[in-house]
Amino acid sequence: MPFSKSRPFTKVEVENAPACKGVYQLYYASGEVVYIGSSESSIRSRLKEHKSKTKFMRVKAFRCMRVGDDIWGTTAMHVERSLCNKFYKQYGSLPRLQERSPKHIDMSDWLD
Repeated sequence: MPFSKSRPFTKVEVENAPACKGVYQLYYASGEVVYIGSSESSIRSRLKEHKSKTKFMRVKAFRCMRVGDDIWGTTAMHVERSLCNKFYKQYGSLPRLQERSPKHIDMSDWLD
């Protein structure tokens, strides 16, 4: 399933985000992906949490994707890790605001 169109990271738009499991990406105004996240219960709830944190103050947009409606029972975390893996391979690092770093975790967990 593809990502939704980019939406402003405002209180109103976050309130209208899906209340289902899935993955999301947060962006700066420049279009730079600065965070890739997932929720096994509610994308909306996770975005609300991020909206309240100082480190996400400069985030201007988000997009999201529902996960788990396929016959394989794909988890949101699996898709998040896959997207982080792809990002890391393309840019040599994880997104700017990603808390986990390949230096501090088991590489096979992210890059398999």
